[in-house]
Amino acid sequence: MKNRLLIVIGVMAFMASCLLLTQQSLAQADENRSDQPDSSGSHGVVLERIHGINSATARSYPGIVKASNTAKLAFRVSGPLVRVDIKPGDAVKKGQVLMQIDPQDYQDKIQVLEAQKAGSVSQLETAKLDFARVKKLFAQHVVPQADYDHAQNAVNILTASVDAVKAQLRIARHHLGYTSLRAPYDGIITLQLIENHEMVQAGRVVVGLHDISFLEIEIKVSENEIINHGLKSGEGALATFPSQADHRFRISLKEWNTEADRITRTYAMVFTLPAPGDFMVLPGMTAEVVWSTPEKQPDMITIPARALVTDNSGASSVWVFDETSSTAAKKKVEVGGLNGSSRIVVKNGLSIGERIVTEGVDFITSTMKLNAISMKGRIQ
Repeated sequence: MKNRLLIVIGVMAFMASCLLLTQQSLAQADENRSDQPDSSGSHGVVLERIHGINSATARSYPGIVKASNTAKLAFRVSGPLVRVDIKPGDAVKKGQVLMQIDPQDYQDKIQVLEAQKAGSVSQLETAKLDFARVKKLFAQHVVPQADYDHAQNAVNILTASVDAVKAQLRIARHHLGYTSLRAPYDGIITLQLIENHEMVQAGRVVVGLHDISFLEIEIKVSENEIINHGLKSGEGALATFPSQADHRFRISLKEWNTEADRITRTYAMVFTLPAPGDFMVLPGMTAEVVWSTPEKQPDMITIPARALVTDNSGASSVWVFDETSSTAAKKKVEVGGLNGSSRIVVKNGLSIGERIVTEGVDFITSTMKLNAISMKGRIQ
């Protein structure tokens, strides 16, 4: 019995020593693996090959027709109307009288000021004669300095009085001219807001006028598309109108907004064209503008926005994949605006044919082995 007990104890001691040796071996193996890089594994990433996009494309935009010149006219003086010579739709010439305020009060004002001017001029002439006599006596030491100064001061005061009356007279004549409302340019009357014999208040709009010998077409262009245009005055485009869908009219860029609309985030572009001679085009009508990008513009490179890596200085980079070493190197790029909702235009830094990492950019290093994951629909 005693011998059996000794045998059991010995077997247990042997097993314990074997277990201890096994644990030490495993620990040493784990330590060795932690000190050495794993060259057998790789990190899965999604790649995309750089392709250029032909930006010399034509796009169609809906537009609204406007008159080249539009004005709302008002009198600069008040008074009752005595003549209305126009109605909506009438064609008028530059300088033509459209409406007339009763000029009687303004004519009377001019007569009063002319009388005041005549009286002031007469007083000034008398003062000049008095001053001439005093000046002669003062030179002979007959009159004192005070008389000389008083006579000279009288001339100065009356001269200023005459000048003031003349200024008031010029203003009164201007006001008399303002009683006639004249067309500032050749155009067509669009609205008439007052009738004859009504009382007019200065500054109240009474007539609408526009010039449709030249027309303007305004379109809205998104920020994703405006970057493809040089925005030069006179840049050409084509326009069609619903009533003449088979005819295209050449138009030219006149002006544009450099600040986007706060709601639509679009930029207003205004094109101009002479009014067609064979049919009527009026403000408010719709048009379709076909605007092409420059024909010799180089291909545009775009990448997914998620492929960009930005450092603390604000510089942008991408991970460019090396097929030989299956690693990626970070490369700085110069980016432009958006292209669509999820892609960025790259101005400099990338070449057509290069492959970049588009997914997994936050978890790779320059020495890490990469494995390209094939994704359906992606260009590898």
